[in-house]
Amino acid sequence: MSKLYPLAVFLLSGLLFLAPPSAATLKHLQVGLEAPGFTLKRTQGDPVSLDGLLGERLTLLIFWASWSAKSEMALKRAQLLFERQGGRGLSVVGINSEGGNGDLREIVASTTSRLKLGFPNLIDYRLNVFSDYGVIALPTIVILDKERTIRYELSGFPTAGVEEMASFVTATLEGKKPPLNRAYQPNKRASLLFNMGNRMLLGSRSRAAAAEQWFLKAVAADAKYSAPHLALGRLYLERSQLDKAKSHLRAAISIAPENAVALCELGMILIDSGEGAEGEALIAKGMRYDEAYTPCYYYLGYAYGKRPDISEALEMFEKAKEINQADPEIYRYQGRVFEAHKNYSAAAESYRESLRRMLKL
Repeated sequence: MSKLYPLAVFLLSGLLFLAPPSAATLKHLQVGLEAPGFTLKRTQGDPVSLDGLLGERLTLLIFWASWSAKSEMALKRAQLLFERQGGRGLSVVGINSEGGNGDLREIVASTTSRLKLGFPNLIDYRLNVFSDYGVIALPTIVILDKERTIRYELSGFPTAGVEEMASFVTATLEGKKPPLNRAYQPNKRASLLFNMGNRMLLGSRSRAAAAEQWFLKAVAADAKYSAPHLALGRLYLERSQLDKAKSHLRAAISIAPENAVALCELGMILIDSGEGAEGEALIAKGMRYDEAYTPCYYYLGYAYGKRPDISEALEMFEKAKEINQADPEIYRYQGRVFEAHKNYSAAAESYRESLRRMLKL
């Protein structure tokens, strides 16, 4: 093995603990849990907090980027909901999630003007909110109640999901029974315990041990609750405790067989452990259940990269970028594939891009 990849691993793994923690995010959060607060700037430069923008009944957050093909569709639909339901207590807040040093104020201002958006659009310059919420695809919509509790979330703006989301908003604000939400509703104690664990991680990665205990208590409080198993699986994976990680990810899948996050994370562990066939099958299944979960694509790209012809691998990486090009892991896994095939210049460029996006430059 060359010296290139170990160096990249050292740099990237260290930065994972310096970057804003992303464990208390939509990758783990479910309907019924508390959403992180934040303060961002408008295009005029004045800061505004989420609490200052909450609607009387519901708040629709829409994470978007100008490079995302579906973002404009999502912004238009959000505007339509705002026009129809704003008087009933709906607030809409756009969050530009491109990051970087470009003239984001001009991008956001021109988009707001061109689409005639009547709701505020904030700029997440350093992608801190993007990270804290664990956005996995752009656009993503998160609906909160006035207590900042998550009531609905939609990643990737799929056609069927959009209609269901709009029906949920309309029914809730008109005092009707909203469509049945398919997410499992844990008992109150398990939900509170899981929220405590997430708060530990959001505050500092050094409190991971305390978070682990809260997650274990949440598992004990509700045996049918998959989210704490998933959180534990990811914690143990960070510590390279692979047996524990696999155990909890398998538990999450047994409870929620269509959980794309658990399927793809377990699949990647198996691929790295030499069980490629089973790992690829799990990841492919996860992609069928959730076409917007970006890691499925770059994990499968990494798996395909073990073949002599890496064209399919590169295709998977490009698909991942179409969903969420801000994810630094896309470029890290792409670099691993290039390095394995001795294309060191392409590998180095991929690692640099991963570092750049992790540092949010």
